[in-house]
Amino acid sequence: MTGVQTCALPISLALGISLFVKVELLSVYALGGILLTGMLLTYRSAFGTDGSDQMSNIVSAGLLVVAVPSGPVWCIAGFGFIAFQSCLSYTTAGIAKAISPVWRNGTALYKIMNTGTYGHAWLANVLSQNRVVGYLLCWVTIVFETTFPLSLMLPSKPLLLILAIGFLFHAGIAVFMGLNAFLWSFLASYPAIWVCNQLLRSEASDLILMR
Repeated sequence: MTGVQTCALPISLALGISLFVKVELLSVYALGGILLTGMLLTYRSAFGTDGSDQMSNIVSAGLLVVAVPSGPVWCIAGFGFIAFQSCLSYTTAGIAKAISPVWRNGTALYKIMNTGTYGHAWLANVLSQNRVVGYLLCWVTIVFETTFPLSLMLPSKPLLLILAIGFLFHAGIAVFMGLNAFLWSFLASYPAIWVCNQLLRSEASDLILMR
C-alpha cells in the first residue's frame, strides 16, 4: 500500500464521521482530501487509468463544491457538474459504439468476452450459440448510453427505471468483465442526476405556468 493510499483511509473515515457530526468544515476538508488523493493516485499510476478513475475524481470535485457552505448556487453548480459529466460520459461512449461496425453488427460483446483481460468463458459460450442475444445486447447498450441524458427531463418513475437499468448495466460489467470500480463511481453520480432532474423539471413547470 502506497503512502497516498494510506492517507486516504483516515480521510474516508473523517468523511463518514462528517455525515453524523454536524461540523461543516469536516466534510469540506475530507472531500478535499479525497479529491487530492484521487488525483495523486491518477498522477502516480504506472499504467493507464479508465473512466471510473475520472468519474470518481469528478464526483469528489462536485461534492466538494456542494459541501462548501456558500449558498444554494454552489449546490446547483456542484450537482450540475457531476450530472453533466456523467451524461457526457454515457453519451460519448454510446456514440463511439454507434459508429463502430462490430457494435452495430452485434459481434462486439462476443469478441470482448473472448479476450483474456475482460472476457468471461460462460457468457462467450452463450453469445456464440445465440448471436441474436449478442446483437440485441449490443444495441440495447448503444441506445441506453446515447439516450441517457434524457434522464434529466424524465418524470420520476421513468427516471428511476433508467437508473435501475444503469445499476444492472454496471453490475453486469462488474460480474462479467471484472470492472468493479465502474459500478461505484458511476452510481455515485446518480443522486446528482436525480437532483438536477427535479430542478430542471421544476423550472420547466414554472415557465409553462408563466405562459
